[in-house]
Amino acid sequence: MQKIGFRECHFIKVNDIDAFIEEFKKSVENLGLPEGYDVRIYKSVYGCCGVSDSNVAVEIVGSEENEIRNIDLKVTSKLMEMCQKKGLEYHFCEPMEVA
Repeated sequence: MQKIGFRECHFIKVNDIDAFIEEFKKSVENLGLPEGYDVRIYKSVYGCCGVSDSNVAVEIVGSEENEIRNIDLKVTSKLMEMCQKKGLEYHFCEPMEVA
């Protein structure tokens, strides 16, 4: 049975979130995912005390929760590495939820 891991990261200031997401997707393609696992990265809109469209959602689809969590660590590391190289601030990344 397929499971989905989900995480959102909220950014403070990103000039072009769409370009950032495309670059992020390309960096994740090189991770060498196990067969039967997929990573989906897309823009997310967050509303709380206003609306922000500078958020990134990450879904990891696969059959084993432990493997989903392992892939999540690699994907999150890539995200933090990109932020560090570009000098981007992120507000926080929500914990991974697996359903």
